[in-house]
Amino acid sequence: MLAVVWPCSWILLLPVIAIESWVAVRFLNVSWKEAIRLAGLSNLVSTVLGIPVTWGLCVLLEMMVGIPGATALARYHVGDGSALYGLMITAPWLYPESPYWMVLTAALILCVPFYFMSVWTEGLLVRRIAKAEQKPEAMRWAWRSNGASYALIVVMLVVLISTAARK
Repeated sequence: MLAVVWPCSWILLLPVIAIESWVAVRFLNVSWKEAIRLAGLSNLVSTVLGIPVTWGLCVLLEMMVGIPGATALARYHVGDGSALYGLMITAPWLYPESPYWMVLTAALILCVPFYFMSVWTEGLLVRRIAKAEQKPEAMRWAWRSNGASYALIVVMLVVLISTAARK
């Protein structure tokens, strides 16, 4: 999934910076130039480092929990719960022949850990580089700005999944 998600994150980088800059102008009370600098630098760092590191941690979790968890669900005849569990836990690493809707659903599932990674890395970075009066609001800005940008990504993925499911 890293081969799918990471290139898409680079394509979405400029719209995400625009959305998060808009939030910074309103929430941090900074100029557009300063908002673009803060959102641009923090999103660049979270894209370059945060996405691959978070994906790697998710793969590790998949290896440690995925197979034993699926085996336990099958042993106790949980039924459809095992299919849902399987899709959620295997989202970081799908089989190459996975259907398009499954790739999109895995991307949607990965939005959750990527969102928290983005909030954490961007909030910490903005706290370090912002002016003194913006530092106390850095983490609240990170929650709100990433909420706005990830909401757009989630809506796009849901539309694509619903379109793919009809085919």
